[in-house]
Amino acid sequence: MGEIREEWSQKIYWKNLDPAGLIERLTVRLVKVEPGGEFPLHRDPYSHLFYIVKGSCEAHLGEDVYRLKSGHIAFVKAGEIHGYINNAEENTFLLSMNIHED
Repeated sequence: MGEIREEWSQKIYWKNLDPAGLIERLTVRLVKVEPGGEFPLHRDPYSHLFYIVKGSCEAHLGEDVYRLKSGHIAFVKAGEIHGYINNAEENTFLLSMNIHED
């Protein structure tokens, strides 16, 4: 798994599930978030869909905070502030789907 920029986040690793780039306007990554791993609040110019495969995390979506668990899905609109942290004692695995409009 690759590591998300260390200066940006810690204890988060990912693997691109379409390395050949065959899916247009969609980036799909399997993300591993170790206990204590955090992706700090930020905004992106594209939308996201997060699917929690295993484990749980605290997700900040806009002004709201949610406890996401295995099987939960979260949608983030382009430009919306968001981030997440794994404050559990086990690894969390999620699918991160970045939807590029153009």
